Amino acid sequence: MTRRALEGRSSNLNDLWQQVADLGWFESWTDPSVVQFDRIWHESLVLDTVASFEAFLRDQKPECDSSRFEPGETSGTPAELGRFSATLGQDSLVVSSPIDPFGVRVPSFWFESFHLVTIAGAGPDPYCRLSSAMRVPASALAANKKWKLVELIHESHRLGESDLNIACGHTDCSDPESERWWAVGRCDQSVEVAVARASGLSAKQLPHLGYLAKHEDVSFTPVVEELELPRLRGCTAPAWKTWTLNLLQGFEGSLRRLFNDLGLVGSNLHLVPKYLRSRLGK
Repeated sequence: MTRRALEGRSSNLNDLWQQVADLGWFESWTDPSVVQFDRIWHESLVLDTVASFEAFLRDQKPECDSSRFEPGETSGTPAELGRFSATLGQDSLVVSSPIDPFGVRVPSFWFESFHLVTIAGAGPDPYCRLSSAMRVPASALAANKKWKLVELIHESHRLGESDLNIACGHTDCSDPESERWWAVGRCDQSVEVAVARASGLSAKQLPHLGYLAKHEDVSFTPVVEELELPRLRGCTAPAWKTWTLNLLQGFEGSLRRLFNDLGLVGSNLHLVPKYLRSRLGK
């Protein structure tokens, strides 16, 4: 089935989940599900959305156990957090990466069999101008401290893209009494593009999507079902601030790569005499 974004203003979350189910997006779900989320923006709405989705999934797919995963969150009992609630520093693996020769550290539960659902409040981000569903998986890679946010988003998209992505918020980002909205899609990029356009930005104005486009084919045109999102206010960070911060991060990244290369050269200098002897036949 074509990956599509479903956008809605319905105040009844059950109606929204039913629309998703009617599209057949849950038909193949048989494994446990993990709902990952954060509380950076619209905490109350995010938690309501998480609880509503879990209740709907229990009713529709009782065979699919559900766990919660909040990157960086370690409070709560195991029963509250779920069996996939390992913190990154305690339970993680290093896998190869096209960005860093030393690899990227990822949560070990990413290698288990489950359906991953991401729920995030949309709001301004100083490094990406706007962030929503693509930010949460990147937060799970926070142990890679020297990486830029756009690099973390690229790796989380490459290695741990969600089966279902849900962005939510209020039409006025700073007013919790304003109208609520949701954007739901099986493609994280489509959801991000839908939210960006509702905020008055094109996809190419988002640094993290621009970074993705340099490494893979990216569709900046989500297919929209039924309702369009309302006009969103206060969801984006100033362009000058994002440009400045990314310029500084790029400079830091260049220095990091330089020192990594110098370290590799230093660690292999002792092999030079042996190489020369072998080449000279001595």
